[in-house]
Amino acid sequence: MEQPICEKTKELIAIAASVAANCKPCLQHHYKKALELGNSEENIITAIKIGEMVKDQPSQHIRSLANHLLDKEVLSGIPMEAPRECGGGASSSCSSDTNTSCCSEVTSSCCPTTNNHNPCCG
Repeated sequence: MEQPICEKTKELIAIAASVAANCKPCLQHHYKKALELGNSEENIITAIKIGEMVKDQPSQHIRSLANHLLDKEVLSGIPMEAPRECGGGASSSCSSDTNTSCCSEVTSSCCPTTNNHNPCCG
């Protein structure tokens, strides 16, 4: 039988959702509640990074599409690759090119890296 999600974990999920929704009062509420329930700062940071990843994916995908439609990589001065499956929970095999980083601790999938910033892992 599957165990129900505990209150500590629910608050971490709520933190990630708050960040993804850009809801400041939600984040303040759930941050305080997560601390009260004994969540570590490290776990809260991980939840925030996951929320940022979820929030940022649509923007990265539309920028990539716009670059493709322009047949140039000019937007934001940052070359973008075709959208990859990131954060969807499905594991993908990591290529050996140097512009890819694996995020096994967060998403267990490969994510593009630009200027030492991995949009999937924060």
